[in-house]
Amino acid sequence: VRSGEADGAFNSSYRPERALYGVYPTKDGELDPARATLNYTYWLYTGSGSRVSWDGVSFGGLVRPVGAERSAAIVPELKKRGAEVIEAETYEEMLRMLAEGEVDAVAGFEGNVDIFLRTAPQHYRDVVRHPVPLVRKTGYLMFSKHFYARERERAERIWDAIAQVWSSPVATEIRRNYE
Repeated sequence: VRSGEADGAFNSSYRPERALYGVYPTKDGELDPARATLNYTYWLYTGSGSRVSWDGVSFGGLVRPVGAERSAAIVPELKKRGAEVIEAETYEEMLRMLAEGEVDAVAGFEGNVDIFLRTAPQHYRDVVRHPVPLVRKTGYLMFSKHFYARERERAERIWDAIAQVWSSPVATEIRRNYE
């Protein structure tokens, strides 16, 4: 999106630096959560015997870095709270780093991490999720400024269609199955 090679990116959380090259759906000058594509939560995962703690504000017991997905929105949040961060290309790589003791914890989306915990319990049986979320984010279909300048009406219709789908009875039922 930044380079102009793509017209948009799905599930982009708002970050001021992204707003320099991208456009998010707004209403009355504010982000419009009704036209979001996704609400998601980042959680902290550690080994079951770990002394690492997270109280919703600060970390305790961190000695080694925290693993996170490369360029993920959680990276600046972790650094802001004093954590050293090692960025990984994949969730599998993050969990390997945790298992091998390269990091004290990993920060990731519940669904992305939990699928590994469910499908390969022999490798990740000692990995636990802390009960307090790191951060909750809202993802949007972010269009490039170039696309939005050329196709403003189309972009607005797409965002309106996203809102219509998410507010439908079918989508409500689907979400209920995952809560």
